[in-house]
Amino acid sequence: MKTPDSKKDEKGSINIYPIAIVTPEGFKRYSTEFQTQKFEDFQKVLAKWYKKTYAICLCPGKGKKKLAIKYYEPTGIYYLSRYPKSGNDHSEDCIYRYSPEVITESEDIKETMSLRLSKTVSPRRKKKIKKISEKDIINKKESQLQEHLKVKRESPRVSLIDFFNIVWSTAGLNSWSPKKDNFINYSYILQRIRAASKNIKVGRQKLLHVLSTPVLTEDKEFANINEKTLNIVYTRKARTVFFGFLRKYKEGITKLPDDKKDWEVPILDYSKKIKIVLHKDLVKKIKKKFKDKLKLWQKGYLTFCVCLADVEKEKESNAFILKPVDLALVNLSEKFIPIDSEEEAQLEKNLRKEKKAFKKVLISKDEKKGLSKFVLFNKKMQKEKKI
Repeated sequence: MKTPDSKKDEKGSINIYPIAIVTPEGFKRYSTEFQTQKFEDFQKVLAKWYKKTYAICLCPGKGKKKLAIKYYEPTGIYYLSRYPKSGNDHSEDCIYRYSPEVITESEDIKETMSLRLSKTVSPRRKKKIKKISEKDIINKKESQLQEHLKVKRESPRVSLIDFFNIVWSTAGLNSWSPKKDNFINYSYILQRIRAASKNIKVGRQKLLHVLSTPVLTEDKEFANINEKTLNIVYTRKARTVFFGFLRKYKEGITKLPDDKKDWEVPILDYSKKIKIVLHKDLVKKIKKKFKDKLKLWQKGYLTFCVCLADVEKEKESNAFILKPVDLALVNLSEKFIPIDSEEEAQLEKNLRKEKKAFKKVLISKDEKKGLSKFVLFNKKMQKEKKI
């Protein structure tokens, strides 16, 4: 089926194609521009047909490509979701090929790993919470209060730093061997993270679909994929998970975080299409929490930034402005192994100097202290070495 107003994509990019809603009068078609640029109007259309009919995706795929009209109560947003097991019917660049299906009671999404961040990536809007007066508390039974205060969670939430550890380990970036030494660089790191993001789910969607990274090469294909992902996140009023490097600290040039004003995080990005602006209310918290990390950054150590952020657009330059709701910093060695101190950095350097293959065990803050952090590998045996 031809879709004249859907843009022709480069390989690997993701598109929102036109859709048609099945009505008693026939098919009503809605363009890509209407879905993305007239968000409020499209919400009204979906609200009108919610629980009454279904939509059809007009991507150049195969089969019926039915889409259900869904409603997410916490945010008050209507959205489209593909029918179960219909992902392969959509074209490879169609967003509904990868988006979550309609889940019934007897079905579940099976993925390598499913996580929930301490703050959600899903679309969020402020919701008024009904306050309970003291009089109401006295009159209500204990069981009723427990039901009112109960919070349901599908799976345990993880902190941003623990989430970084999981992604870094899944990407295989916490290990080193002499064979790896020649080809590890900035671009390789981001490619591995993007590859790992296909097998990690944040809530009910793949990390790949909300992941943003800086552009470190002149690869236009990579830049286009990144920009389209951010466009989709921005259109849906969702949040992005950003992974990227900080620029090297230069005294007198690089701005350090200041409690009294917003901090533009100095990320390494050649495209200049992404800006991260940390609100002053969060600056104080980050300075205290990552005090040691900031000191090592000032001493010249590579530093990595991961954040969960709302997405806005700058009108003049059309650049994306990420406003973090949570941010974490991690120091890295010359070969991108996460380190927690200068002593640990020295140990890692000595192991590489001796050409010993090793794995750095990334330990959660909730785990006991004193666990071995480096595991050495060789052909005959595997042994642990403590710091």
